Formats: sequence, C-alpha cells, structure tokens
Amino acid sequence: MALLEQLNARPHGTALVDLCKSTGLSKSTAHGLLNTLVDLGYAVNAGSEYRPGARVRTLSPAEVDSAEVIRHLFAPALQAFNEICRRDSYLAIPSGTRSYLTLDGLDSQGMPVTAGTDPRRDAIRTSAIGKIFLANDQTFIRRVRRNAPLDQSLETELQHVNHSGFALDQGASRQGLYCLAIPLRHKGRLVGALGASGFAIDMDCAWMQMHAKRALREIGALVSL
Repeated sequence: MALLEQLNARPHGTALVDLCKSTGLSKSTAHGLLNTLVDLGYAVNAGSEYRPGARVRTLSPAEVDSAEVIRHLFAPALQAFNEICRRDSYLAIPSGTRSYLTLDGLDSQGMPVTAGTDPRRDAIRTSAIGKIFLANDQTFIRRVRRNAPLDQSLETELQHVNHSGFALDQGASRQGLYCLAIPLRHKGRLVGALGASGFAIDMDCAWMQMHAKRALREIGALVSL
C-alpha cells in the first residue's frame, strides 16, 4: 500500500531508489513487490521508472463516488468559508486513522489549489481537521485509540472541540503553520471538515477563534445539509 500511495503521488514516474527512500523498504523488497504490482496491472515499469497502472482506477469505485458527492455538495460551503477566512482553505474527509484526505482547495485569493499529500501536516492527532473527526465521531476515535492511547491533553482538547464546534492547530503538525477547522454534516452525520491554514504571524489564536465562530454563525446552512 505504501508503494501504491507513492506511485499515485508521482503519476509521471518514479525511480526505484526514490520509492525505497520514501517507503523505507529495501531495494530487493521494493523490487519484488513492484514486480507483483506490474504483473497484476496496478503498476507499470517504464524503463528505469515505475508509474501507476490502469487497474488502480478499479479500486473502491463506490468510495470514490461517495467522495465526489461530498465534494460537490459542499463546494458552496468551501467557497463561503474561503471568503470569510481569506486564507488557503480545504475540504477534507476521513481516510484511515493516520491522516485525512483533502478533496478540494482554494488559495487565499479564491483560486483552485491542490494540497498534495503530507502525512505530517494531515496527521489525525495533531491537525485541526483531524481533531474535528476525533471529536465528532465516536466510532472513529475508538479505532484511533486502539492503535495508541490519546494524550490526556488531547482528550481534554477534544472535549472543548466538541463543545465549541471548531478545532485549532497552533503549529503542532508543522512548525509555523496554524490551522482552524469546522465540521461538515450531511443528514446529521459527520462526513468531512473545512480547514483554513496560514503562517502563525497571519492567524494567531484569537484570529482563528474569531473566524471559526463567524464561519459557524454565518454559513451554518451550508455546512450542515
């Protein structure tokens, strides 16, 4: 799975040595796994590089369709949130217990932007968006706790998130990067989150609290459908 994720992140081709560095696999192990992926059609060997195979598109089509529905439903919410915060803004959904998945994004000027994949920035236990998922989904948080207990400080913070309706990350995921997040609900069920990020100098704690509360107040009808 780590190899597939790295191939997907570099669709135009990746050298074996780079795949080994990014996954921590030995050359012989990575080479053997890649050969199997090539044989099954999930990877293509193009000279000295590997890229995703066409069969990758057949994996989990139902979940892909579900993600697109959420992306479409909450596109107006993302735009309105971006206009309030005037910072890079993202629409994300839960995707495993380690990090979340970003579906769409707008920069501070409201132009489309691709967030890319960054497990450290998107970590469930430290990111603002991750805290939204932990605080609002009991099934999800139980699964995360099974992997490793949450720090007591995080448990306390999640209670506040649940009460206030928003979450903050003051550089815990990446030094100097501050983020705020609010939940997205469809028919009463948590399905995603909106997040805004920027440098600490541009969005301190008071600024984030003010804009999070404003977003919850002004676009409530767009974030809970």
